[in-house]
Amino acid sequence: MKGRYSWAQALGWIGLILFLALLPLFLAGWRAPPSRHVMVELGASLGLLGLGLLLVQALTSGRLAWVASSFGADNLTHFHRHLGLIGVCLVLGHPLVLLLAEPAFISYLDPRVDLVRALALWLVLMAIVFIAASSLWRLRFGLSYELWRLLHGLLAVVIIVLGTGHALMVDHYLSSPWQKAVLALMAAAGVGTVAWTRLVRPWLGRRRPWRVVSVSPERGQAWTVRLAADGHAGLQFQPGQFAWFSFGSGPMTLQQHPFSLAGSAVDVEIRFTASEAGDFTSSIKHLEPGTKAWLEGPFGSFVPDHDPTTALLMVAGGIGVTPFVSMLETFRDRGIDRRVILVYANPTLEDATLSEALASLAERPGTELVHVLEDPPDDWSGERGLIDESLLQSCLERLADHDGPIQVMTCGPEPVMDQVESVMRRCGIPWQRIFSERFEIV
Repeated sequence: MKGRYSWAQALGWIGLILFLALLPLFLAGWRAPPSRHVMVELGASLGLLGLGLLLVQALTSGRLAWVASSFGADNLTHFHRHLGLIGVCLVLGHPLVLLLAEPAFISYLDPRVDLVRALALWLVLMAIVFIAASSLWRLRFGLSYELWRLLHGLLAVVIIVLGTGHALMVDHYLSSPWQKAVLALMAAAGVGTVAWTRLVRPWLGRRRPWRVVSVSPERGQAWTVRLAADGHAGLQFQPGQFAWFSFGSGPMTLQQHPFSLAGSAVDVEIRFTASEAGDFTSSIKHLEPGTKAWLEGPFGSFVPDHDPTTALLMVAGGIGVTPFVSMLETFRDRGIDRRVILVYANPTLEDATLSEALASLAERPGTELVHVLEDPPDDWSGERGLIDESLLQSCLERLADHDGPIQVMTCGPEPVMDQVESVMRRCGIPWQRIFSERFEIV
């Protein structure tokens, strides 16, 4: 998603991440010992830089609301993945370059020389390879999201602890106590952040339980779940945001999944609608009223501009319509009149989840609902086929009649969002005004 931030914020965050990632290299270069062969120095530098990148990964995971609120959780997720892959390549290049320069360095990996050291380094290397491969090809490996998430967190801690321990014990560059202390503090912060998001925060969430009020069927093999706060004030959120949901006797579970908050931000109840797209979502219809539920959130900055003079072009595909329902319901409940066009694409009208609710919301002045059906009935008078450039341009022309800026928001299948983004850029919409929400977890 194109996040809600200023250039100053963006440069500030990028500067902080670069500083932290380069910090191990800076520490090593502070009063560095006499230089060795250039290839040895290069290999050592790759290792220190790779370690720095991996240490800042916890900051970019998307599970920290104070970071994700500026850029969007999905933006951070993509950044986290690419930054991690760069770190993996650097760390794997570290031993390869060293061995090319000095084959004697193989002793570090030889269990006959030092069993504990060799086992630790081999474990780090295998953990790095697995964490990268499983992140890229989780579905090919047949890993469930829950198992992958558990292994990802555990292996991240292993890499941080053993990688930092290796850098400290080599004792060539980081010989001063203050250098070791700074690097150890970085590692502790990384482990602490993982522990906070995976253990501490869910544990604290046990004080704020929810309960299932109802589970209702919707078009498109989807289900709407209504939740009520159980003994607390509930959740304040902005329309378009999402939360992580889990169900059961307690919040300490691997079965935690993100869903857009589909109800009005004014409503005391929480509502989400999910289609049957995987094992977890297919089981939602079996939830019984009264079942305990647990929420972490809200997250994300896929929210409409607060300026009511900003016209909104919303483009949704399938279940991606849910955040837009939340926005339109919130506008209605708060008495906000805005110029809105919602383009909603589906294979058939029977697949158009929440279409009845949308029809009612579209009766408000200034709100326009445009259904696009791939396989419409014979008497269909609306748009046919797929969302194309001419349709999007027509919507922009109709929105251009009002006084004020235009914000474009899209959520749905990847091809729909890619099409919208490319057309909007060709139409001259600044990228800062194009927002997209991309969930890849099912």
